[in-house]
Amino acid sequence: MNYGEELAFNEMLKSLRIMVNDIENNFKQTSEKITGASDEASNKADSISITVEEIAAVADHSAQAIQKTAASMEDIAQIESKVQSKTNASEASAEEKH
Repeated sequence: MNYGEELAFNEMLKSLRIMVNDIENNFKQTSEKITGASDEASNKADSISITVEEIAAVADHSAQAIQKTAASMEDIAQIESKVQSKTNASEASAEEKH
């Protein structure tokens, strides 16, 4: 190999090293970005999970409150029925006395 060929070969190796180094740097940057995006997505998923759990807890509490309200309405209806029966009995008794 003559001097000119050796210089050209060395320049080619230098260029290849630079290209490989650039590729490696780009790969590292891309990897860091992907890792960051993955971490962010994981954090968002955790937040969504917590929010869903909170919504489920509120929905459960609401369902319990609705059940208590329905039970209270049934109690009120029974009391109303008893009051109406006693009112009717009192009216009937009052009419008999007249």
